[in-house]
Amino acid sequence: MDSLTSHSEHSGSGIIDIEGLKYLRGEVVATRLSSSPISRKDSSPVPVTVIDISDFTSFDSTTIQNYCKTRLAYLLLKDDVLHEAFTKHLLFKTSSEAESIWKRTHPELDPPHFQSDLPREGPYLLIGTTLHKVFKLYPDVYNAFVYGTLQSGDTQIFEKSPTAGYIPVPSRLFVDERADRPLAGKRVAVKDIYDIKGLVTGASSQAYTRLSKPALTTARCVQTLLDLGAVIVGKAKTVQFASGMTAGDWTETVCPTNPRGDQYLDPNCSSSGSAASIAGYEWLDYAVGSDSLGSMTGPAADCGIFGIRPTTGMLSNDGALPVSVHLDTPGCFARSINDLSLLTSRWFNGLDMSHSISPPQIIPTRILMPKEAIQVFVRIQLDAFGGFLAELERYCGVKSTSFSVADRWKSKRPPGTSPSVEKYLATTVAHIQLHDSYHNNLKFRTDYMAAFDEKPSVEPMIQFKWDIGSKLSDEEYQQACEEKRNFKEFLEREVFTDRTIMILPGGYPGPSYRDEVSRTYEERKKWQGYGLQNTTFSVLGGLPAVVLPVGERIYRSKFTGKDEKQPISVMIVGPRGSDKWLIDCLQRVWKDSKRPSSVKVGTSMF
Repeated sequence: MDSLTSHSEHSGSGIIDIEGLKYLRGEVVATRLSSSPISRKDSSPVPVTVIDISDFTSFDSTTIQNYCKTRLAYLLLKDDVLHEAFTKHLLFKTSSEAESIWKRTHPELDPPHFQSDLPREGPYLLIGTTLHKVFKLYPDVYNAFVYGTLQSGDTQIFEKSPTAGYIPVPSRLFVDERADRPLAGKRVAVKDIYDIKGLVTGASSQAYTRLSKPALTTARCVQTLLDLGAVIVGKAKTVQFASGMTAGDWTETVCPTNPRGDQYLDPNCSSSGSAASIAGYEWLDYAVGSDSLGSMTGPAADCGIFGIRPTTGMLSNDGALPVSVHLDTPGCFARSINDLSLLTSRWFNGLDMSHSISPPQIIPTRILMPKEAIQVFVRIQLDAFGGFLAELERYCGVKSTSFSVADRWKSKRPPGTSPSVEKYLATTVAHIQLHDSYHNNLKFRTDYMAAFDEKPSVEPMIQFKWDIGSKLSDEEYQQACEEKRNFKEFLEREVFTDRTIMILPGGYPGPSYRDEVSRTYEERKKWQGYGLQNTTFSVLGGLPAVVLPVGERIYRSKFTGKDEKQPISVMIVGPRGSDKWLIDCLQRVWKDSKRPSSVKVGTSMF
């Protein structure tokens, strides 16, 4: 089918159908030609490809044809936006000298085919004499995004894409690959609690979105990614105000779909949109989330991807809607340990972390396996857990140590504290985040009432959270902060000494479905951080926690009635500031064990 007749532009939308695929025309003119090289009766867009032949000094048709065949095959392999429909019409980018040679030696050719001021190689749309960048539109089938984003020209100002339900993705060929831009062209989704210049931060709340104005600056951690060359393609959904609740508790909007298994599993907690996007979309490289109570480690485990909750303070949280200054940290997801290593090795650079341990190839000397952490998991999960533990032990050259945090606390606890660590920390995380969440959103509630003469409507779980937070006294809050300090010092002094790491099961012990609603008071309390959980060590200690997908278990789905696959993950916690050498170590374990370099997208990881 001829590319000149097989596409159409949707009226006024900028959306173009090209041989069954959807594209978005960029509004900014990449360049203007002196005259159109393609004769058309109308001004409908024509897909074209720019080929760079600037290095050519002599020309003949055979040489050009052979080069184009080889070059186009390479570009099609490298870029998912470029399609064969774009290769039927070529524009050649030349040097000024080469352009002069062409004009002298090939006067019969139409000069606009060969210009020195054409943009970078890649797919474009030619409309009359103007050349526009093109974005491929991918459907958001897993409901992971609030909306797609577009960068305004060469600026770092963004706007909301007009393509509801589709995410516009730029060509990978447009990027400027330089040594100081190691993430050039890497596509990133950003959780909708982080400011991006030009966009409204909505926290997945209609009321908060209604009140908010476009951000004037970009959150510091996101700006760092942009400076490293990353491309922000969309705002990912979050539980309202980065809180915790089941998928069944979402009411204002649809919870992101966990791509794994029967696609009815809960994606787990507030960074669910970011995690689901990485587990579901091969065209996406990274997703930024945040962690306060386990919102990085939980979704990574249950969506079967790699993720890290960094050392608290390793990344700036400036420009983010806060849960608690004591607990919050940005984090990231990827589909391979190599990609996670590439991102974090650059993302964490340049920040003041005087306590950071960064020498390469540090090998842990002690591996702890807490007795209390594995009791609720089934045998197949423990087998996958144990399989990876054996690989870790082999690489480190040490055997793991069965360890009881409760026993160590009883004998080495700070003076004046309860001998039971479970009782001592029963309300610590909950009281800190509940108090801070309530007070951090007080201005929003007041401003909304003043602006619209009504209370903001929020999810029932959020209102439940604020109701509890409003009743906490300053004394209870200060007590919780003191408990956190004591436990953090205990962990640093008695548990995570020198090169000690801890291995823990990750995610749910069994299938948790997206239709399960938190109905009782106790079920709702579960999401507020009460009790001693596997995430408590990293949350209260401010410690790095890396999640690795190590296997799958078969479960009988109550929805499909068939056997499906649930991810099995482990979480590795390291000393404060050990982020880089911890990931480096795990990357080497992964390679030595000859595990698949990357997990797949969709229902199964492998």
